[in-house]
Amino acid sequence: MSVDSTARRTTAQRELGAAMLRLKEASGKSYESLGRRSLMSASTLHRYCRGEIAVPTTDALERFVRACGATPDQLAELRELWSAAVEARRAPEPTPEPEPAPPDRPTWRSRWPVAAVMVTMLAGSQAPPMPAPVSAPGMDIWTLGTALEVNRRQCPVDAVTCTPPRPLGSGPVRAAPAAVRCQGRTYVFTVAADGRLRAWMDGTSHDLGGDLRTGVAATCYGPQVQVFGQDTKGRLRQFWYDGADGLWHRDVDFGPVASAPAVTGFGGQLQVFAAGTDGHLRQWWFDNAYGIWHYGDDRGGRLASAPTAISIEGRLHVFGRGADGNLRQWWYDGSTGIWRHDIDLGLPIRSAPAAVAYNGEILVLAAGEDGRLRAVRFNRSWQSATDLGGTVDAAPAAVRVGNRVLVFAAQRDGSLARWTYDGVRAAWEGPVVAGRDAWSVPAGL
Repeated sequence: MSVDSTARRTTAQRELGAAMLRLKEASGKSYESLGRRSLMSASTLHRYCRGEIAVPTTDALERFVRACGATPDQLAELRELWSAAVEARRAPEPTPEPEPAPPDRPTWRSRWPVAAVMVTMLAGSQAPPMPAPVSAPGMDIWTLGTALEVNRRQCPVDAVTCTPPRPLGSGPVRAAPAAVRCQGRTYVFTVAADGRLRAWMDGTSHDLGGDLRTGVAATCYGPQVQVFGQDTKGRLRQFWYDGADGLWHRDVDFGPVASAPAVTGFGGQLQVFAAGTDGHLRQWWFDNAYGIWHYGDDRGGRLASAPTAISIEGRLHVFGRGADGNLRQWWYDGSTGIWRHDIDLGLPIRSAPAAVAYNGEILVLAAGEDGRLRAVRFNRSWQSATDLGGTVDAAPAAVRVGNRVLVFAAQRDGSLARWTYDGVRAAWEGPVVAGRDAWSVPAGL
């Protein structure tokens, strides 16, 4: 976005915030009181009034105005300022200059991202309606090859190896791909070398723009495909596809973050997590019942990796690598509304974790300090870590298929390794080499 359009957007947003603040002060009510009446958190309302975050929805603005007891003239002023702020956000974005071509072949220590990407069949995710776990003879996965292009493979569940890689046609990309299946369609997302987000669906690609630094996280949320990523200025960006109208909506600014995001559904709400600029876990969530975003709630801790998030049996779980190098957990109990923050699970790891829910259990996987894959299992309590071997330095990807959990990871020699957890026998198998030319963790379906 150009300097002029950014300035217009910031000015319009702050003018709306100043008017909301004047109305709040005139009402004599606290942020907590108005927040309860407006169905939003006090911190979100405070940031709206300071002009720090995107403009509220029309419904949220109307509830705030009614809670303040505004006069018709005050309501008319706020509506005019709201319209101006929305129009400023629609300013066109010029095409950025392409970056220099990337190197021919990354190594496992290169600057090219190898962080975990969203796996689309995670059990327990509750964004309505989510596809059921699939008991299929195979799945498609996408990996980043040595030419920095995205490749597609078929990986049969009951066979050791995957089919040879087939190029998606993405050209050189900046980060590992993400994939999601929503309402019978498969969506694959790539971040091109110039930072622009591209969506692949039904054999065609769509340029969604943006200037992204990291790979993206994607999920199916009702008729929508929701996509989040961190841009080159360190800000969290949202893109989404509305299956109801067939339109892409793009590049909404959610504020500064210090990591790639994680996204999941929980109890009808869209949940987004990332490390804040202070290292704390931050939460953004969309309440579908009221059409309100709650922005950047501070969940504490000190993250040294991107988080991962899943939901299971009325609880929301977030995992990440702490600043001390240990696996950390945050979880929210939907029945009590209480968060448990920054629990040290005592496992030293060197990568971001991956997590999957299975038959009431949770499996969390990450590269250990020695580069061997580790798994920890929760079944009423946390069990001791299992050493799964391999030579892994980046986060793995995990997916439930029928009675099994399949885990894939890129090894240091560029091979694609696979592990299988048999839920019936509660036993692990692997690693086995499922393919070659894999320089990222895969996105899978």
